[in-house]
Amino acid sequence: MEPTHHFKVIDHLRGVAILLVIANHTFGYANVIPPMPFGYGNHLSLSNLIAFAFTHVFANGFLGVMLFFVLSGFCIRWSHLNAGNFKWSDFYKRRFFRIFPAYWFWLVVTAILSGAGTRDFLYHTLLAHNLVKEYYHSIYPPFWSIAIEWQIYLIYPLLIIAASKVRQHIMLILLAGIGIASSLISSGFIASLIGTDVLGIIGRIPTAFLFSWMLGFYMAESVKHGRRLDCSPRLLVLSLTVGVLFESYPNTCFLNSVPWTLAAYQTAALFISNRHHRVFRMFDWLAWVGVISYSIYLSHDLFAFTYSYVANFLNLTKGSVISGVSAAFVMIIPILLLGYISFKLIEMPGIWIGKQLRSNLWNPKNQKP
Repeated sequence: MEPTHHFKVIDHLRGVAILLVIANHTFGYANVIPPMPFGYGNHLSLSNLIAFAFTHVFANGFLGVMLFFVLSGFCIRWSHLNAGNFKWSDFYKRRFFRIFPAYWFWLVVTAILSGAGTRDFLYHTLLAHNLVKEYYHSIYPPFWSIAIEWQIYLIYPLLIIAASKVRQHIMLILLAGIGIASSLISSGFIASLIGTDVLGIIGRIPTAFLFSWMLGFYMAESVKHGRRLDCSPRLLVLSLTVGVLFESYPNTCFLNSVPWTLAAYQTAALFISNRHHRVFRMFDWLAWVGVISYSIYLSHDLFAFTYSYVANFLNLTKGSVISGVSAAFVMIIPILLLGYISFKLIEMPGIWIGKQLRSNLWNPKNQKP
């Protein structure tokens, strides 16, 4: 029987999310520019349409990250709702040992490889590097979302209070508007208008991502109370379509966080609503990928940047969708292998140490008189 505190389908979803991120980063290093299926001098063709859709949907790291945030909101709230004796001190201890040991290990590795400065490294150590523009992507680009995630944990008590005071639909509308405003205010367009990018920090703090996280938060409450999740394959396709259109044009790209987030929510809601369906048995390998997804996320970009060597070895031309797909398939095995090793030797021992400290050092009942 499925345990009450964990849905295996969440691991399936994490697997989907990390594969989207891997594909996106691989395509990015391959400089893949998909042909537009219409306009800009291109005629409508099936091949252009497939290449365009594959790159913008199936290799969309932004969609993958938004899915991670939705799942984070769901899991944090779900664990909270099912905790018999919830204590904030226990919550933050668990979160700390879930996040920091593996993160710090890969931070040291990537800092050495990148030759990071002391101040840069210190900001990264504290997961505050997103607050400084120069450090946002300085040591290792994927670390930006870890900082956002940790900062959302820090304001989680405030989010609970706000959710208890404001109706759900009003809260989500406000957060969607805040997310759009954050993207617009921090855009290059606004920077050019005011002559400085000092407002860029607005797009690098949690305000831009609270909409997706709180969608997962409310999803957990709906499941807990037996309410039907609002999900539809049609809405998923519509959200993906709007997301692609907004992303494709510079004047609307600041709007794309909302449709990508709604697509992530629809994906999660469809999976969770149909979690007992036998089709998921066919994709248990996705659950395995999902279990080690955090370790994969922390380490995968070390392989993705080697695309140039892979391209030379396979005699691939940069810029084509085929070259991006080929490189992704070649590098997926070492990426998964390194993620698995990191999970076993770094992530799990860190979590185990945290459990031992909580049960022995921080539990007064176990202390000797």
